[in-house]
Amino acid sequence: MLRIEGVYLQPASTAHQAAVLIEPHAGWLEVQDAVTGTVLWQGTDYHADELLPGLPLRLGFADGSCFETSNTSQLPSKLKHHAKLSQIERSTVLALLAIVLIPLLCLWTYFRGIPALAYSLVPHVPAAVVASIDEQSLFTLDKTLLEASKLPIAEQTRLREQWLKDFNQAGSLQVPVKAIEFRDAPEVGANAFALPGGTIVVTDQIVELLKDQPDALLAVLLHELGHVQYQHGLKTIAQSAANAVVLAVVLGDLGSLQEVVVGTATTMVQASFSRDFELQADTFSTQALKQLGKSPNAFADALKAIVKSHDVDPNDEKGMLKYFSSHPAIAERIKNASN
Repeated sequence: MLRIEGVYLQPASTAHQAAVLIEPHAGWLEVQDAVTGTVLWQGTDYHADELLPGLPLRLGFADGSCFETSNTSQLPSKLKHHAKLSQIERSTVLALLAIVLIPLLCLWTYFRGIPALAYSLVPHVPAAVVASIDEQSLFTLDKTLLEASKLPIAEQTRLREQWLKDFNQAGSLQVPVKAIEFRDAPEVGANAFALPGGTIVVTDQIVELLKDQPDALLAVLLHELGHVQYQHGLKTIAQSAANAVVLAVVLGDLGSLQEVVVGTATTMVQASFSRDFELQADTFSTQALKQLGKSPNAFADALKAIVKSHDVDPNDEKGMLKYFSSHPAIAERIKNASN
């Protein structure tokens, strides 16, 4: 039978006396005077303060009285879980594990858990929302980085019709092309990018760069369509939004939410997709080229031309190494496309 020595404190009084706590049967407690054995309190209606290492155990009773003891090696059956918690709190091994595992869990949540959750929501984004993202992104870009195309209208029409014809013949293409827009972009340079809803923006500079390599230019557009096909733009936006919400909650940094809205358009232009996203879009492009009876090397040719447009000679080993140090995926992508 449980028997614990301690002190009984009377209700609404500072008076106290030596007492003994016993548990005749599970759940039923009695507090007896340590000398006379008189029952001072009995019943099942009691509660315990949180049991902390080094502090006495206090049991509170319904009438306002309480029982305190420094002997925490034994506990009433109702409070066995307190003993387990106390053991956990005193465990050095568990404390060290927590120090190591909690940061790892936070890192996993930020870099893996949140993206996975964000990606799972992408298929459920309404089409109207995606269309609005395209419109707002293009509006922002036209106000900041892009200018009206200087290509003749007839040339724009010819290229647009030819590309749409090729897209329709590519059997792997399962996404609609909403529009093909031409823009002059002196600050951006030779580039093409796809907005999440299927709007393809082609700069005058890349048309000029690849004017003698039509298959290479087509390969670039197919690459951008790969981003739309696999919803890379939406996934990137969703992940950025989820990360921003977490940072705003944890750090109180509401400015990170604003950055998601402002940064959506520039993300598309700067092509700041992950390495895996880029390689997936590359594969889409090379496979589509094969379906069209064209050489997949056309995409490698496009990448080399774009690299060279940044004043780096593809045949200059030192120059290429310097460029690859800030664009480490380019070398691998050219190699994959060439093979």
